[in-house]
This record gives sequence, structure tokens and C-alpha cells, in this order.
Amino acid sequence: MKKHPFFFVFALIVLIFAIVTPNMMYSSLPKVNYIKANKQSAVKTITVSGKINAENEYNQFADEPIFIDEILVNEGEKVTKGDKLFKVTSQNKKYIASKFSGTINKILVKAGTFCEQNTPLINIIDTSNLYATLLIGENVFQKIKIGQKLNLTGNAFSGNYKATITKLGATATDNATSGTFVEAVAKLQNPDENLKPGFNVKAKIITKTLKDVILLPSNVISQDNQGEFVYKLNQNKAQKVYIKTDDITRKGTIIKNGVKADDYIISNPWEVQKDNSYISLKGD
Repeated sequence: MKKHPFFFVFALIVLIFAIVTPNMMYSSLPKVNYIKANKQSAVKTITVSGKINAENEYNQFADEPIFIDEILVNEGEKVTKGDKLFKVTSQNKKYIASKFSGTINKILVKAGTFCEQNTPLINIIDTSNLYATLLIGENVFQKIKIGQKLNLTGNAFSGNYKATITKLGATATDNATSGTFVEAVAKLQNPDENLKPGFNVKAKIITKTLKDVILLPSNVISQDNQGEFVYKLNQNKAQKVYIKTDDITRKGTIIKNGVKADDYIISNPWEVQKDNSYISLKGD
């Protein structure tokens, strides 16, 4: 019996359809990326505001009546004990030398003026010993302890400085702007000329160091009316898994449960339509 060419054409079409259709369906699936969950170390922090202060500040006074002929220094200039500050006319000396080492904060007299004994001449601060006063809100005070480490940043300087909390106030204070707070003192480890007393700062206080915790980028976590969840990669499907989270750290959000080490988590969950939906991996 002779076969009609129609059957060969039909069979070819069926074969082509069988080959092409799965590829077309796969290419239409949501394309996702994924990350591997790993155990890491992290720190919990609290951010508070504060101000830089100088531990030592000195006023130098005239120890006899003097006439200020010339001022030999400028505000902001560093001086060492013994450096000449003023050229003067007096009964016993031609110059007034500094009794302190530090940075000149304010010159309190003008050239061409007469000063009685005990007149304040100059204000000098010791910028090598700086500390920060921090405003600790009552809602986080129980987490703050003497000896905790912190990093200081500010708009007036670049980088950050390390410090340690050395003192906590004995009483709380009410402030219309800051609310109720306790003042803490943090000693700076390595202050330099970029820090000035009076600068406003932000302090990130390390309250707890964690080891072997699961951290995920915050943008892989979604939420619905049942809680927070992520999509795990389960072969060629996206599996919706509800999770419990802890604090957000610089490295990401701490996951308390729901995700284990070596789980693969979809990193662009907005591409997933629903639980157990088929997906394709970018790059495949």
C-alpha cells in the first residue's frame, strides 16, 4: 500500500512540535538568580548621637600687669609647653610662654591692650585626649555596658574612629529633642587633627558578637499576611518557606530559623509568581 505524502508531513510537524514546545515553555518561565546560605559571624549594633569633647582644657592668665605688644600665635594652632604666645611689655618679662601643650582654642586678648594681673589671656585644649559624650535612649539603655566598643562617624570628618565606653551616667535626663536619655562617655583610641571638640558624631555601638549564624541580604526576604518568607530553590521549582528573623546587620539580616546552611535561596523573589511555581535559572 502506498503511503500518502500527507502522513509524512504530518509526522514531521508533530516531531518538530514535540521538540520546540518544551523549549518555548522553558524560555517563558521566570528567570531567577540564587545564592547559597552560609554560616557567618556578625555583630549587633545600636546607633546613637553624641558630641566630641576635650578631656583637658586650660585657661592661661597674666601673672602680673602686662601690655600686649604682639600676638605670636593663631587660633587652631598647636603649641608646646614653653612656646612663645605674646610679646609683652612688663616689669619682669618680654614674652609670655605657654604653660600647656595643646591646640589654641581662643585668644582672649587683643594686641595693643593693657591687662591686669589674673586677666585670662588664652584658652588651650588638649586634642590628644578626646572623648565623646553619647545620648543613650532609655529604650536601649539595658543593652549598653562599660567596655563596649564602638565606631564614630560624622559629617565634619571622613572615615571613622574607634572608641570604648568608659562611663555611664547615674541618672536619666529629659530633653525636648532627644527624649529621655542617659549620658555615656566613650574614650577615643587614636584621635587626630581632623577631630575637633564640639563636632557632632554618630556612634555605632557593638552590643553583641555572633558566630555561625545565617545571614541573608534583606532584599531576598518577602512578607505577606502570614509573615516573612524566602523562596528556596527546589530542583526546578521555587519553594516558599516562612522564616523567623533577628536584627539587621551590616552584612545582612540574621535568620533565626527556616533556612539552613547550604540552602539555595532565590535572590530576585519578585520574579516568582507563587509557591512551587516552575522557574528557570539565569544563564541556563
